[in-house]
Amino acid sequence: YPKGMAITGLPEANAISGVKVYHAGTKLDGDVSRCSGGRVLAVTGMGSDLKEALAASYKAVGKLDFVGEGDESLMHNGTDIAKGAINKKLRLGVLGSTRGTALIPVIEACANGSLNAEIVAVVSNKSTAPILEKGKALGVTVTTKFVSSKGLSREEFDAECTSVLVGAGVEYVLLVGYMRILSKPFCDFWAGRCINVHPSLLPK
Repeated sequence: YPKGMAITGLPEANAISGVKVYHAGTKLDGDVSRCSGGRVLAVTGMGSDLKEALAASYKAVGKLDFVGEGDESLMHNGTDIAKGAINKKLRLGVLGSTRGTALIPVIEACANGSLNAEIVAVVSNKSTAPILEKGKALGVTVTTKFVSSKGLSREEFDAECTSVLVGAGVEYVLLVGYMRILSKPFCDFWAGRCINVHPSLLPK
């Protein structure tokens, strides 16, 4: 495309809440920003979730234009960015020791689409834990398993759990009434990908 096109709408785009327009292939010509080659601008948006952030970004893109010498609109922008992330559901794995009551809102949120995720594994250290029944009720595609800690060190047991979770393709782990202290190797492996949904009371 021709260089030197005037970029319009920058103040309006930047004025949208949560939006930031970053310059790459631009140059300042007096008070006018112009295209100077390559990928000219990058527009980012923030929101309470990915969909809201993407909507803010594209709203800002709608304010922008590259204007040619004949006042024609020459801007081209991609529309595929973040679509893959929005359409892809986060694969959740659950570790629980009790009834799993706190798992019910998560199941409901996955079902109604307010949480863009799916539960793919439910693992328990208790063979009779009702949370396993909740996992089975989600269908045959959900890995539901009791992992015995008998004869295993804390690290060995956690490694078994991690093996089950990874085998099910889990990307993020939810601890739901999980009555065990996690080992350092487990915490290191799932760092940034594990959250305690329902705090359990553990002995010292």
